[in-house]
Amino acid sequence: MKRRTITVLSVGPGDPSLLNAATLSALRQADPLVLRTERHPLTDWLREQQLPFVSLDDLYESSDDFDLMAVRMAERLRGLPGSHPVYAVSDLFTDRSVDELFRLCGDAGVTVVPGFSYADFYLSRCRGLFPSAGVRVVAASDFLDSFYDPDETLLITEIDQEILAGEIKRKISVLLDDEAPVHLLSAAGRPRTVPLYELDRQRRYDHLTAVLVPAADESRRSRRTLRDLRRIMDRLR
Repeated sequence: MKRRTITVLSVGPGDPSLLNAATLSALRQADPLVLRTERHPLTDWLREQQLPFVSLDDLYESSDDFDLMAVRMAERLRGLPGSHPVYAVSDLFTDRSVDELFRLCGDAGVTVVPGFSYADFYLSRCRGLFPSAGVRVVAASDFLDSFYDPDETLLITEIDQEILAGEIKRKISVLLDDEAPVHLLSAAGRPRTVPLYELDRQRRYDHLTAVLVPAADESRRSRRTLRDLRRIMDRLR
């Protein structure tokens, strides 16, 4: 008997004109179609197309811990009825529930549809704002648990709360000046440049809020790193 697999795909910022044919086909053939959240611009189009879906919003609203929420999402997805379950997220490369789904089901139990993520969308909108093609894309909750290197450009996604934005600001400001420019992004608009100290002073945050932090030279830093020290030593030699 053929093993059932769960199809995972990115729906990006929710503009159906940006979705490729394989993604559209998977959405239409889903049984069932599961959205990580119904609070996404694509839901209006799905209703217009009369494509039924369910969401995992109840798990988001009842969970205080992102790691536990991701585990619960993956467990529910694995237990879903239906012949061809499809799980739609904004960006499958930064979504922790997708990580947990692979952990539970293995490579053989998950099929990925190559598509257009909302990280792709944001980076295309602000490509002229960072100096090189190398960009690290990381979800906000993962960034807080990782090392920050000011030599690399960052796209930090899923900044859905003011408190989370404040924690990100504090981590970055250990190495960058408070006046260092960062670029806020949302599903609806162009990047908006603000000083770092205003990152947690915005009117609205949701799961589609992101910030681009360009790589910073030493003049923009409030503190030096070990890499800076090595560069200074190399010049002195």
